[in-house]
Formats: sequence, structure tokens, C-alpha cells
Amino acid sequence: MKLILTATLLSLSLPLLAQTGQPMGPEHGYTSMTINEAKSAADDSLVSIRGFIVKRLSDDEYQLKNANETLTVEIDEHLWKGIQITDKSEIEIQGEIDQDWDRTELDANRINILTH
Repeated sequence: MKLILTATLLSLSLPLLAQTGQPMGPEHGYTSMTINEAKSAADDSLVSIRGFIVKRLSDDEYQLKNANETLTVEIDEHLWKGIQITDKSEIEIQGEIDQDWDRTELDANRINILTH
């Protein structure tokens, strides 16, 4: 019985995987966008934004800036992994949009340094 159920589930999921052809996992599915685009993105959207950390707002909140746009980013301590940056270091942050009624924030999942 378990074998039949497993075979049935596998046969149902393979066409779906073949149709999308898209890799799945935490490193995939992020959409590159500007800060202004991110501010109007749907809650829980996975986005990738490039910019510069210009200010620390609290223990885990920072101000990300690119061009003339700014966005608050929540970066948990474990994501830094000893990374040292300055306000001249361009970074890419991949994360999830958190839309509240009065503001938009990015909850970081990954940080990549582009320039030091």
C-alpha cells in the first residue's frame, strides 16, 4: 500500500516539476528590484536589493540606501558571520518583504558583499 501511494504521489509531482523547470530552494526565487519597487511589493515577496548600509537604527535594524531611496532592513546577528562592511561597501540583500500598515521592511535571509 505504501509503495502504491508513494508511486502515485511521485507520478503527480513529476509533471509539475517538468512544467516549471525552475530550481527550487532558498537561493532561488528572489526577484531583483529597486527599493521603491520593493516598497510596493506584496507582503512576503522574496526580493533581492542592492545598496549600501548607511545607518544602524537598532540592534538588528539598518537603513539600506540605493540612489535616493532608503529602506529599513532587519538583519539578524547570525547573518553577519563576521562580515565587516562600511557605508562604501555595496551589498546585495536577499530577503522577504514585510508590509505593515504604516511601513515596509525587508527581513534579510542572506547578505552578499559586492564591493568593499
